[in-house]
Amino acid sequence: MHRFIIYIQNSKYYPSDIDYVMMKSRQLCSQSQAKIHDIRISNFNLELDISINNLDQKLIKTLQHLGSITRIKHVIDEKMPKDDAIKKGQNYFNNEYFWECHEVLESVWKNCYGVEKNLLQGIILTAAAFVHYQKNENTVCMSILNRASKKLLLYHYDFYYEINIKNIKINIQNIIKHDKILLFTI
Repeated sequence: MHRFIIYIQNSKYYPSDIDYVMMKSRQLCSQSQAKIHDIRISNFNLELDISINNLDQKLIKTLQHLGSITRIKHVIDEKMPKDDAIKKGQNYFNNEYFWECHEVLESVWKNCYGVEKNLLQGIILTAAAFVHYQKNENTVCMSILNRASKKLLLYHYDFYYEINIKNIKINIQNIIKHDKILLFTI
């Protein structure tokens, strides 16, 4: 089986609609061999994480009942230079592709040590927290943001490459202090 993320333009759903979107997606896929693993709802897209032997036009057409398909990504391990991966991770984060941000930065994290490893883990945890927010799992999101905050506090510089670490710390602390999840860019 192959794994794909199918991005569908979101014009009307919120993370709180996750159960309805999951039910509707499973109904639409019921005549295919597709297995839906997960769904995430961002401000811009519905992200359907599916496995299927052959992604055919019939399934794609069926899924368009949810909205216009904007992108289909075949999930494979991407190998790229560290600088490119960090830049791509930042771009993914800033466009609410939090799952993809997590994945690409994890490939960098695996090859780092010490303070840099903790810093990357803090950014990855922040992305992971927002993945849970997109799945309407706000308690899990807050718990992970607390863990992210502890990792990020170990890093004493304002920037890592072009990522504004100081801004991340401030935003996470505000979310925790006010117990209100607000997405931000890095």
